[in-house]
Amino acid sequence: MDTKLAVEALLVASKEPLSVSDMAIAIKEEKDEVSKALRSLIKDYSGRNTALKISKFGIRYRMEVKDDFVNFAVTVSEPEFPKEAQEILSMILRNGGAMKGEIKKTFGDESEKILMELKHKKIITSEKYRNTEVYNVGKNFYRYFEVSKQIVDDMIKNRQVENPDK
Repeated sequence: MDTKLAVEALLVASKEPLSVSDMAIAIKEEKDEVSKALRSLIKDYSGRNTALKISKFGIRYRMEVKDDFVNFAVTVSEPEFPKEAQEILSMILRNGGAMKGEIKKTFGDESEKILMELKHKKIITSEKYRNTEVYNVGKNFYRYFEVSKQIVDDMIKNRQVENPDK
């Protein structure tokens, strides 16, 4: 088996970013070999005229469409975050955090599953507060949406100044 081709197949097929360990387990190969194959693939894709790239998210990797070609791909692809997930994220952002009860009241019982998925992807975090949880955007939110924490904080602060009752 060609480790490099196996790693490429995993990156193309996976919806979620994969760590070197994830890939090594999936193809039953040593982590050093997977890491070497991954570095070679990254080099290949960066030097080749292609619409694809390998992106890094913390310790995980994923095959993505290059920015110049996203507008074409989006016309035929499914959104990574369903509309409800986007609305929940918007609520969390607008309020500088949101309580579980508020989210459930607004979006119903399905919100529980969406919150779990967003937490799993580290797009949001949660903290215990009395007998509930409070949700905030997580570190992967900033990476995924390519925005800095400072810009989001300023946006929230400006919104609160414009709408002091919120």
